[in-house]
Amino acid sequence: MHGRGNTVTDLRREYAAVLNDLNRKLHRVDLVAFRIVRRGHAEGRQPRPAFAPALVDLPALDLEDSVQETIQDVAAGIGLWGGWRTLLPRMVGRLTDLCARPEADRRLVDLQGESRRLTAWLGAPSQDSRPLIGLCPQCHAPVHQLGSGVICPCGWVSPDPRPARETLAAEWGRLHVTLTPADASRWIRDNLGETVPRNTVSVWLKRGQLPGAAPLGDGYWRIPVASIARRVSRHAESKRQ
Repeated sequence: MHGRGNTVTDLRREYAAVLNDLNRKLHRVDLVAFRIVRRGHAEGRQPRPAFAPALVDLPALDLEDSVQETIQDVAAGIGLWGGWRTLLPRMVGRLTDLCARPEADRRLVDLQGESRRLTAWLGAPSQDSRPLIGLCPQCHAPVHQLGSGVICPCGWVSPDPRPARETLAAEWGRLHVTLTPADASRWIRDNLGETVPRNTVSVWLKRGQLPGAAPLGDGYWRIPVASIARRVSRHAESKRQ
């Protein structure tokens, strides 16, 4: 019996539920981050912005990073490391080890709190209430869960959601910009709405602070959109503090 009066069976069931819940919600945050789907509007009708929206949703990327830190902290207790996409399914396979930890109850509460935070941020699902899983491998439209499988409006159906998730990951892997540091400074201003000097971008590149960025010669770099968006978001937050 654990501190909250849960049996090991209860803990296993609750851990499995919250880990699967986090996996589903974080995939939806990913879809929102790259504006593939819209966030729900639980907070009420949103005012029309004065400027064009940024290419990526920076608060979504920050939320994803924050929740991932909690998941990584819990996973490290049983010797697992990586990002949430890797960790969550591996943690489901290690429920016995998670429940055997002395702080098992407390860490379960931490994960459940992150799940509630994701629910509040995502808001009410719009139109179709079925969970969004990824992108259709045939037409690249968002696909929804159908029982244990997935379905797309184009007619593609699969009993396994992995092809849709892999298509989504591959699509994001192709999102990059090829720019000089000066060009990147202008791109950030035009697309992300933040002012970052050319010299700052150069420092990020030289220090490896834009993961996945690669030099192409003649001052040009190939920079993943997700990397530059995350770095700019952190830069903007540090200026506000």
